[in-house]
Amino acid sequence: MKQAGLLYNRESIDRVWIDLDDFKRMMAAADPTQRMILILGGMMGLRRSEIAGLRDGDIDGNRMTVRGKGHGRDGLVSVMEMPPPVTKELDRYFRWREPYRRADNHVVQHLFVTYGELRGISPKYVSDSVRKLGLKAGVRATSHSLRRMYGTALYYECGCDPATLKDLLRHASINTTFKCYIGSSEKRKKEAMDALSELMGDGDVPDR
Repeated sequence: MKQAGLLYNRESIDRVWIDLDDFKRMMAAADPTQRMILILGGMMGLRRSEIAGLRDGDIDGNRMTVRGKGHGRDGLVSVMEMPPPVTKELDRYFRWREPYRRADNHVVQHLFVTYGELRGISPKYVSDSVRKLGLKAGVRATSHSLRRMYGTALYYECGCDPATLKDLLRHASINTTFKCYIGSSEKRKKEAMDALSELMGDGDVPDR
């Protein structure tokens, strides 16, 4: 059962990475539901099944209850604090939802224009939305690449220590965090090469 759950959330063995510039381009091209998917994946690190499964009752002020992968009725439950940009986006999204009828209490919902009704989404809907939005914005992206961007940005740009990073990504093992979710940073590679160049001087090597 655990292996099946892992496979259910694995979109491809080809790990796709995006950076913050890619994320911003996708945000600029997104509709309200796509934008909420990007926020939850890229700024909270939620998996596609967690985005699809999020309910109104899971939001309490600036706290979000996330039901992740695991056994039992609720799986692995974590309570995460939402940063102000996320709560702001949620408030905006909830205002957008107000004029429409709602078929259920999912947080992220798809609008059926013909019926003027919002309905909950599936993990596949999350994946398809991110992929199509990426094509529209000229970015190769998957829903899991949002989670990888979240981890990579926390580690490189925010200086998050490994133990905290593992907890924020809700991994059982730090090995999973670094093997699958921390990509190389072009900025850090350039900084490393610039530092090496400075260390070695102008590169002139005297003849023997």
